[in-house]
Amino acid sequence: SSIQSAWTSPSFRRAFADQHKNAFTQIYQPQTSTESTNETRTQTILRTVVSHVISQVAKGKHLSEIRLPLNVQQPISALEKSARAMQCGEIVTQFSSLEISKEDRFLNVLKFFFSGLPQEPFGQKPLNPILGEVFRAQFKHKDGSKSQLISEQIEISPPTSAIHISNPIHGFSMTSFAIPTFQLSPNALHIQMKGLIQIHLNKFNEIYSLTRPVMTTSGILGIGKQEVYFSGNVLVNCKESGLNGIIEFAVSDD
Repeated sequence: SSIQSAWTSPSFRRAFADQHKNAFTQIYQPQTSTESTNETRTQTILRTVVSHVISQVAKGKHLSEIRLPLNVQQPISALEKSARAMQCGEIVTQFSSLEISKEDRFLNVLKFFFSGLPQEPFGQKPLNPILGEVFRAQFKHKDGSKSQLISEQIEISPPTSAIHISNPIHGFSMTSFAIPTFQLSPNALHIQMKGLIQIHLNKFNEIYSLTRPVMTTSGILGIGKQEVYFSGNVLVNCKESGLNGIIEFAVSDD
């Protein structure tokens, strides 16, 4: 296509690189670990974001439609972040063991879920996926089995992502969809990902349903501590085993 031809053109790539050189330099340039340098960089990010957001604010506009400047966006699609669900992927190989009790399986589900929660740096976010964008990944385990992951952006308004992970050898699969909802408080942004996560353990005919915690970015106005943390409750339920629980994310006052 003409678009593909444009991207493969050396002159186009050079023009694109020159146009965005400053923004990408801000992302990748080496940073010193001194407190003053980090504080200056944070304040610069905050001023850039606040002024950029204010210029786009309009009555009735959804927060998901507001675009952030390039220098605070990570050069990675949000769909690619779904691979973080497999950060401790070897837990998948433990689900097929007939020797562990239903209580241990419940705890393994929780371990797998919590190990896959995103850990985002303050002041940065991934790029928004386009409609129909697909990300695929394969994870090879120590026992030689493989887990397949596929995620797709199935809706833009509201932005909705669907994820599926499977390992047929161990009778494991996970399906989920996520719809972010945003809430602003005076000095923080709260993101609640609506949509259930369902983990299927086929060898035991068990389905675990989980909700997600709220991700909060505090100090967005440069007041107080700038950090990203989880809050709220996670509900876990498995009707087949009769086990359920509520996990509370306590927020420290420090």
